[in-house]
Amino acid sequence: MSFSMKTWLTKKKRSKREVRNNSLINKLPEDLLTNILNRLSVRDISRAMCVSNPWRDQILQRCSPITMRDMNSPLTIYEFPQCFHGWDQIFTWCYKVMCCRVTPQKLFDSCNGLLLFCHKDGEAENLTVGAYHYYVINHVTKQCVAVVKPTGVAGPSAPMYSYAALAYDPEESWFFKIIRFQGCRHINVFSSETGCWTTLTLQLPQEVNKAVWVKKSIYAHSAVYRLSTSGHLIKFLVDPQENVEKQAEVIKLPCTLELENYHWDIGERNLEIMFVLATGESVTIWQLVECIKQGVYSYQWTEIHKTIHVDLLVLNSSGKLLSYHPYYGIAFFQRKSTIYFHNCVEITDGPRELRYQHFVYSYLKECGLPILQCAIPFACSLVKEVCNSLS
Repeated sequence: MSFSMKTWLTKKKRSKREVRNNSLINKLPEDLLTNILNRLSVRDISRAMCVSNPWRDQILQRCSPITMRDMNSPLTIYEFPQCFHGWDQIFTWCYKVMCCRVTPQKLFDSCNGLLLFCHKDGEAENLTVGAYHYYVINHVTKQCVAVVKPTGVAGPSAPMYSYAALAYDPEESWFFKIIRFQGCRHINVFSSETGCWTTLTLQLPQEVNKAVWVKKSIYAHSAVYRLSTSGHLIKFLVDPQENVEKQAEVIKLPCTLELENYHWDIGERNLEIMFVLATGESVTIWQLVECIKQGVYSYQWTEIHKTIHVDLLVLNSSGKLLSYHPYYGIAFFQRKSTIYFHNCVEITDGPRELRYQHFVYSYLKECGLPILQCAIPFACSLVKEVCNSLS
């Protein structure tokens, strides 16, 4: 099965009559035009952005995604365990639009409704054959953008280039960023607003550079956060306008990692950053509190939840923590071939076995990232190798 890869924001030759009709939008008073655009529904805004580049530019200039009147919240979160229903269909649609085999292992990141894959076997038209591409997908608005990696970049199996993350918040902007970590001294940033890659330099303490960085990130407060085995949470601003000293900073974790059989994770819920530590008979959750005074940031951790249960000892000593889903307050553990879930924010009877479903088990073992649904379309200025919206 093959799908034509076309520019999502279509560029085509228009007749003089078409150009003249499109220019009428510029003759409306600014206040009236802004009022009209902000009254459109999400579906109508999405369609209007595809009419032409002038229409797209007017909408991006005058509308913020969150101002749309039919939106209470751009993100949808389903309750556990209903949250897993239909996830296999999401990957089936991704397979159709990417024209290559898609598995949870290929999912690099999930950020506020967008999915990030990396693949070199896509067979859709207009792609550079054999080249690695990042695919950014919104499965609700049926959008897919294929972004080719910069030249000279090794494949995703190479250690230095084996991780990338998304930066996207529909309440901040229409646009997203792809952050590719080039070792520990540089990051490559693709902006869908400019359609270009830029390289940023990092300056971090030597102990952080030598440590292993966990291949998971969260995005909040216009920054990307990653865990380091040095005992720090690293904050990346990914802003080309900032100087080198402010591109990244380290935040000391709330506890020592000189423990036996400990497991950790990070999560984000409503811009609240959480650190999770599972060890012994307990699971403890801290929340990061950021303060700014006279332009200087300070950080402190506040313990918000701690659950203790004797059955956690077996999971922490002979199993492993797969992931923590902050929207449900659920931690997923694996011991041998069985997956267990534990509610970390409510008093329960302890960990319980998760009913076996092949895709859900595979997803939690290989990836485990929370998947949200975003009804707001993203925008991308890339003019090549962009998938058309598919229904």
